[in-house]
Amino acid sequence: MENNNKLGRINLDEVLFLSCDIQDSFIRNLDKRNEKMLHSAVKLLKFSLLMNIPVLVSRQNKKHFGETLPILSENFHNKVIEYDKQLFSMITPEIDTYLNKNKFKSMVLFGCQTHVCVLHTCLDLLKRGYDVHVCADGVWSPTEIDNDTALKRMENSGAHLSTSATIMYEIIKTNDNPKFIENTRLINLPKLNLKPKF
Repeated sequence: MENNNKLGRINLDEVLFLSCDIQDSFIRNLDKRNEKMLHSAVKLLKFSLLMNIPVLVSRQNKKHFGETLPILSENFHNKVIEYDKQLFSMITPEIDTYLNKNKFKSMVLFGCQTHVCVLHTCLDLLKRGYDVHVCADGVWSPTEIDNDTALKRMENSGAHLSTSATIMYEIIKTNDNPKFIENTRLINLPKLNLKPKF
């Protein structure tokens, strides 16, 4: 028999996207790594709209760290739930209740910071038995060693490391999908002109 947890296949009707704390205070200065994270996050949010996938968007202590960046919030849709939190993990008691009321199996996780809130969220989801797919091009920490070490720990704990393109193609599954062409356009989304946003 297939070990489905090991394979980590993603099905459209069982997946939830989680966007973690992509806020003003965490992205004060753009660099190549956080620009890549933002580019991937925007693609995944646009894809969630295309495929009607629910999304949780967290803000860590909004009063202190600010709002979700406009480059993301302008892509919100009616299946986006945005909420504030004090825990590092996105899995607050209210979100735990939400998860228990739904039949999700796969979690696609992106955002910042990789070694704090993303890591805590990943471990909490793994503990609850979900397949967790961490979008390696969609997460960010201020230092590479924090980012890379957290990714390694999540993978060693049972998470699947992936990329935005891989996740999108896995959900689409076939070029016979009527949304295949739109998906391909999203995957090849031009580099964002981010500097005027900050």
